[in-house]
Amino acid sequence: MDSKITDAYLNLYNKKGHSKEVRMSNLYEQVYEEGTNEDHNIADRNNIGYKDPETGEWVFKRASNTYVDGIVKASLGVTESGSYLKAILKHGKKAGVLDENEDINSSKVRLIYNYLSKDVPRNKLKSIISGLPDKELQNKFIANMNEPSAFNFYNIINSALGTSYGPDDAVVTMRPAGEEKKTRGAAGPGEALLAFLFNGRKPEVGDLDLDGVGIELKYNLGRVGKEVNTKQVKDFASLFYDLGAAGSVAGALTENGLQTIEQNYKDKSLGDFLEEYSGVGIDGKDKGYFSNINALEWFKENNNPSRGKFGNSTYNKLVQFVGAIQMKDYFNKIRDFDYLGVFNGRGDIAGFSRNTILGSNAQEIVNMMSGKNVVFTPRLDKEGFSVFLK
Repeated sequence: MDSKITDAYLNLYNKKGHSKEVRMSNLYEQVYEEGTNEDHNIADRNNIGYKDPETGEWVFKRASNTYVDGIVKASLGVTESGSYLKAILKHGKKAGVLDENEDINSSKVRLIYNYLSKDVPRNKLKSIISGLPDKELQNKFIANMNEPSAFNFYNIINSALGTSYGPDDAVVTMRPAGEEKKTRGAAGPGEALLAFLFNGRKPEVGDLDLDGVGIELKYNLGRVGKEVNTKQVKDFASLFYDLGAAGSVAGALTENGLQTIEQNYKDKSLGDFLEEYSGVGIDGKDKGYFSNINALEWFKENNNPSRGKFGNSTYNKLVQFVGAIQMKDYFNKIRDFDYLGVFNGRGDIAGFSRNTILGSNAQEIVNMMSGKNVVFTPRLDKEGFSVFLK
């Protein structure tokens, strides 16, 4: 039996001044004091030590293989990763992903750790976490916001870090700090992960602060417009035939709609029409552009009943103008930021400069957004419009 007993046990009892014989006797009693001989097969026993926080002394206890395999080994991965969890917690709070009262046992912290560590060598994981926020990643993100087409933020990460990250159901549904209790759909899938990987601190304006560059994020079907006159918007929709469920798709003018245009806009401009029905009025750039277009003539040339959510119907064409007008008004009502990013669940993002949007008329904005496969769509409540990256 001597060969099965560790020196740690003997050293522990030696501190009490006992002779080796006494120590052996005590060990015999500890190992065999309960159960059958079969239960106490020393080959199936493990010596586990820990330092008693009260006495500062090392204590060694017996543990079965079942306990070691089922509890100890299963916990080692998390135990060994304590420093990573702390790093994730610290960065997540700075990036506005984790609330201040969360700790390393937070489900969010564990989700992020499991996501980052999957298929990534431990030495690489350390460099990834310790390197956040990565200025190179931030600069690449900003550069892509100015490209003429949409981009994918996972591709930026993977090309820079040599990883293979992508959408993950558990992580993309995680919401940024403070968003869980909100009833509105403020945060889109992947927004918290995007903020964690690219952000450096919780921004005062917008959703991302990339080294001083503010970005306002809109997930697909995010609302545009602020303090909109919803009656005007509903009156606008009522001029057109409903072609989809709950009026989500509309087509050409109804009989009453056509009559309204013929009676009220024969000698008025399309700018007058948009002023009355946009819900926010129009600015000088849109007045200057649309005042040269006769409303009645425009409707005669564009009265199209085309079906489809992104169809070319009269209503959908006007929704693009009204959506652009409302978005400009929204930008002027909220605090300053540098870019708008419209993104979807795949991690695709279309970026637009705030100053460029504000310096353009609605037609120019529609052309700009169309070039990146972004459109405005009516909301089911008919009280406003959403932005959508195809």
